[in-house]
Amino acid sequence: MKQKNIEIYLEDPSEEAERDFIRRNYRPDVYVKLEEEFIQINVYGLIRLIHDFESSYAHLGFYLIDPNLVLVKETDTGQIITAIVELHKRNLFLNFKPLPSDKIPKELHKVYPA
Repeated sequence: MKQKNIEIYLEDPSEEAERDFIRRNYRPDVYVKLEEEFIQINVYGLIRLIHDFESSYAHLGFYLIDPNLVLVKETDTGQIITAIVELHKRNLFLNFKPLPSDKIPKELHKVYPA
C-alpha cells in the first residue's frame, strides 16, 4: 500500500508560542494532514503527562488519556516534527481519528515540509 503524503501544521508557529508550549510541556495545536484529512495531535512531554495523571488520579481516582496523544521528550517544534514523521513512516496514524471538516481551524501554518 502506497504511503499517503504528510504535512504538519501549527495554529501558532511564533517564537512566543514555542517558548510557552515548551514551558508547559504540552502542545495541543498540532495538525497532521494526510491527503485531504486532518488529524489533531495532542503532544505531551513525559513530565506533563505524569503531572496530569497524578493530579487527575488524586482528584478523580482515574485518568483518561487525551485522544491522538503523542509523547515526546521535549515539546519543541523540531522534536514534534521528528516524532510525527517517524510515526507516519510506521503507518501509525491509521488508528487516529480525523477531524470533521467544520472542526479544522481556519488559520493553520505549515511547518513540514518546509
